[in-house]
Amino acid sequence: MNTFRKTLLVASAALALLGGAAFADDRHGAPGAQMMERMQAHRTQKLAQLHDKLNLQASQEPAWTTFVTALTPPTPPTPAQRAEFEKLSAPERGDLMLARLKQHEVTAASHLAALKTFYAQLSTDQQKIFDANFKPMRPRHGVHGHGPDHKG
Repeated sequence: MNTFRKTLLVASAALALLGGAAFADDRHGAPGAQMMERMQAHRTQKLAQLHDKLNLQASQEPAWTTFVTALTPPTPPTPAQRAEFEKLSAPERGDLMLARLKQHEVTAASHLAALKTFYAQLSTDQQKIFDANFKPMRPRHGVHGHGPDHKG
């Protein structure tokens, strides 16, 4: 196993543990933590597969590491943070939600910048492989929101 894969696996395990700790006191208990661990494992697997398909040169590895690090998802709110949110008045919750949306936009812009920087390091053939294999995770229809066939 090469150094990159070891680093990726160690970082993913640490993130999974941190994500699991955030859900430890959650009213949903272990299933939430298990879901976060499964999502992180799936993300790690997909990134490792993409890394292997790209057949990166040694000079491209630092750009890959920066790219993967930039895409690390934020930790979910803790139960204590959720409880504090519930204590706010409706206008205060609205202000906080707007602030979070603005932060999400900043994070998305950062992810895009990292993507563009990494993509520029790739050869034309690698860019084609990347385009065919890098797809952001999307919620499945019916899980978050309604699918295209929803009537109602």
